[in-house]
Amino acid sequence: MNTAIIILAAGLGTRMRSGTPKVLNSLLGRPLLQYVIDASKKCGVKRIITVTNPGHPEVIDLIKANRIEHTVQKRPLGTADAVKEALRYMDGFRGGLMIVNGDTPLISPRMLKRLITRHAKAKCDLSLISFNAKDPFSYGRIVRDEQGSPIGIVEEKDLKGGLKKIKEVNSGVYIIGSKAAKLISRIKKNSGKGEYYLTDLVSLSSRAGLDVKVFNIGSEEEFFGINSMAELAKAQRLVQDEIISSFMKKGVMFHDPSSVMVHGDVKIGAGSVIYPGVYIEGSSVIGKDSIIYPGVRIVDSKVGNGTSVLDNSLIEGSVIGEGSSIGPSARLRPGSETGKRVKIGNYVEMKSSKIADGSKASHLSYIGDAIIGKNVNIGAGTITCNYDGRKKHRTVIEDDVFIGSDTQLIAPVKIGKGAFIAAGSTITRDVPRKALAISRSRQKEMRNWKIKSRKGNK
Repeated sequence: MNTAIIILAAGLGTRMRSGTPKVLNSLLGRPLLQYVIDASKKCGVKRIITVTNPGHPEVIDLIKANRIEHTVQKRPLGTADAVKEALRYMDGFRGGLMIVNGDTPLISPRMLKRLITRHAKAKCDLSLISFNAKDPFSYGRIVRDEQGSPIGIVEEKDLKGGLKKIKEVNSGVYIIGSKAAKLISRIKKNSGKGEYYLTDLVSLSSRAGLDVKVFNIGSEEEFFGINSMAELAKAQRLVQDEIISSFMKKGVMFHDPSSVMVHGDVKIGAGSVIYPGVYIEGSSVIGKDSIIYPGVRIVDSKVGNGTSVLDNSLIEGSVIGEGSSIGPSARLRPGSETGKRVKIGNYVEMKSSKIADGSKASHLSYIGDAIIGKNVNIGAGTITCNYDGRKKHRTVIEDDVFIGSDTQLIAPVKIGKGAFIAAGSTITRDVPRKALAISRSRQKEMRNWKIKSRKGNK
């Protein structure tokens, strides 16, 4: 069947009480609308058109990035008006029009395909998905006649008598055939909100003698719509539980799944252990048999096999070699890369630097814009002074170098292979291979200074 999908994304989202357009609010690092676009793309439909609000250019930017079509609903006059705008844009399209909402991120391609298949098999004029809600409050109820045929959708505020007991509700996902599409222009403005509701199409089509089918195949969780921050948090937990459950089936241990956040594009190897309070975001990859301790945040980074990331460390845009140890309380900024068996200890910060196999910086150091070789020891309090106030400069430390504590390396500078830098030195020139570099003022002792000082203060 020739089908196009219309994604309704023009809502103002006033109940979100956020300056961000509702469909751009983030769920595990991705906009709500992106979930719906991804599900739509996997259905094999001919076209995808998103209806947007003119006051939300950033929504249009997301749509363009996904290379799908869009049109604008100039005034917020309801769902039926949004569909009419899409129909004007699609003038000449022949086929079924699937309607989905841009604020339902849990919707699956499988469910959308099921509706397409059932609609085509039934050869009906209008079809939609329904589900049975535990608490149907706020949902539009599916009203059927004595023979079980759908005759309308009644909103919560309009329910009377026995209608309040109905548990079958509207999912908001339709397929509209050409005959039913012609009736959209006959939908009347709702007197309460002054909007045109697409739900009225069911009763219009039924009265017109069209074949309307409601397929009760949905689940409440899958069609969960986001209208508030509380609902966004609930949806995020549902998605998160599914992601973590999938990892646990593959052999990843989570000590407290409810306290962890793992984004959908993250990969974690079997045998790894994730402690409470861990955030793994973006497209991060955690290798096999690694341990991520409490309070760690990893963003768009790769952690090698058998690596430990200790408590309260932050890793962003970095690559960690296998068998390494990071932290506790370390920070790796974007562009950091370590080899195998590297130790980056407590209160060490790296930025745009590479450290080769077997090297270590165990305490209280800053390593920025540096290239560090193998088996190098960086003493506590060492700083690569990479910025002169105008531009950044590179520090190069070759293999087997020992850097004593409290050393300042004033870039650009190169430390040759096997060299030693004495503690407390400020290095401003290149150091030859295997040399010992010392840069200190001579120590002096002033005898009886404390006694004389006290006498002077009397």
